[in-house]
Amino acid sequence: LESFRMSINPFEKRQKLLGEFFGITTGIGFDWIRLGIATDRVLGYDESTETVVATVLEPNAFDVTVNRINAVYLRVPLLASVHLFRTGGSGLHAEGGLVAEYLLHGKYNREYEAGATDTVTEEDFPVASLQLSARIGVGFGKVSLLGEAALLPFFDENPTDSPSMHSFTVGIQVALTD
Repeated sequence: LESFRMSINPFEKRQKLLGEFFGITTGIGFDWIRLGIATDRVLGYDESTETVVATVLEPNAFDVTVNRINAVYLRVPLLASVHLFRTGGSGLHAEGGLVAEYLLHGKYNREYEAGATDTVTEEDFPVASLQLSARIGVGFGKVSLLGEAALLPFFDENPTDSPSMHSFTVGIQVALTD
């Protein structure tokens, strides 16, 4: 429950190519990713291996109250869409394509108690500045179920023999206009 993703696409346009049936959707929006980290771990960047590592804290060493990464991206989707209705936007539809994102702001926050409350904020934590995701969605009317899978790693790292973290999002989209 500590991790979520919220996307807002206030400037989105669907260009009809074959009437209402087929079109291309693009625009500009924003994406906020909040990634909760387990309270018994601290993330750090290991320069020798160029990877993000999680260090396990000693039991009862600290009372961690906040441990999360926040990243805000500017997003530009390029999606092909199929609508199975004639007018009014009340029928079945599907879309798929790519979403490119550019990091506007990213930071790693930790707040813990070791006698007194300490807050650590790392503004230069290696969150990847560019993201590319594959997106697919199916819906009816103004509501869609969607999935996005990142094609690039979430962290800006160069792991040689270890896996990198990629995000996968499942969600609900609600369109406010046709």
